[in-house]
Amino acid sequence: VGSEMCIRDSYPTVVNDVQIIQAYAYGKYLGELNIIFDEAGNVISAEGEPILIDSSVVEDPQIVTRLDILEKPINKLKETKVGNVSASLNGDRAVCRVQECDMGNMIADAMRGAVIDKGYTIALANSGGIRASLDAGDVTLGEVMTILPFQNTLSTFKVTGKQLLTAIENGVSEVEDVAGRFPQVSGMRFTFDASQPANGGRVTSIDIDEVEPIESILKRFGSGSMSHGALSKEAHETLA
Repeated sequence: VGSEMCIRDSYPTVVNDVQIIQAYAYGKYLGELNIIFDEAGNVISAEGEPILIDSSVVEDPQIVTRLDILEKPINKLKETKVGNVSASLNGDRAVCRVQECDMGNMIADAMRGAVIDKGYTIALANSGGIRASLDAGDVTLGEVMTILPFQNTLSTFKVTGKQLLTAIENGVSEVEDVAGRFPQVSGMRFTFDASQPANGGRVTSIDIDEVEPIESILKRFGSGSMSHGALSKEAHETLA
């Protein structure tokens, strides 16, 4: 079962004899798949379709009552205060997916802060994982869950300068499409020229705190020795 927020023309989609289905997101569709296997476990047939969950689907009153009961402790937990911000943070996708943004800076800084004592000096976060802005004042757990609704974990990598450059090139390769791979960073800065071909030299500079500009990075880390890079989700599959 895929996690993509889309419905394929073919349902299921078959890749290397694997049956793959997607059912969008937010409970909008119920994915149905009926499979018949032979005795050896091979798929003989697979068919189904995504079922739209709209107003024509009648709610089960017992399920609704049960959900109301289960929701109360969750809502109480979401009201838990976990911090405070002195100014609003912009997490709008139209901004964060094409350039540096406040929310992206905060998230990347937090990622870097969590691992810098272990020798990891930069952090990259894909903007596709940022789903909301934040008003100034107290911050609740519910707001954090709204901003970062996915079950991502923080991963650390040791990469070469060449790998880092490739990852940033990948990150800006679909900026004209406002794609979620655009990298928000901490501990480093980069510039790019969107008029250049994707993955063909858009990145014009990379500066990392405590080390040299991109020309020296490629020479110094070409064989790979520097520890850095806290990455999340789809954006930097180049390093995965």
